[in-house]
Amino acid sequence: MSRLEQVMKRLPGIPESYGPEERAYLDAVVAQLVRDRTLDEVVWGLALDWAHHRAECDRLHDEISREEDQRDSDGHFMSAAEQKRAFHENRSRQIERELFATPYARVKTVGSAQTSFMDLLDETASGKAGNVTAFRPLPRRGARA
Repeated sequence: MSRLEQVMKRLPGIPESYGPEERAYLDAVVAQLVRDRTLDEVVWGLALDWAHHRAECDRLHDEISREEDQRDSDGHFMSAAEQKRAFHENRSRQIERELFATPYARVKTVGSAQTSFMDLLDETASGKAGNVTAFRPLPRRGARA
């Protein structure tokens, strides 16, 4: 079983409403996040949102391009579909910034230095996977007397 399959098995499921477009985007971003070793439950939720917004943006883009062939210029206002596409595009860009931020930027915005449980998934010498905990507190720098 590949590392990506191991990680996907441990994460919450993909919503049934997701079609092949969303799943394709999700597979691509999860593969990248696994390579970067930055995937955890919070990032998984962001990846799900990003896949939804990106696929919806593509669907609306196709719809708008078909409509533009049929209608004349109505003025300088965006149609409802163009406004929806702009919303989904802006939201997907915001999520991309959060997903692919540098660890320094993530610590600054999220407030936690621990961003991944990927190191805990490595196989141990006995062949069993290690325990995964949702949060491990950081050790204190100095002991109190």
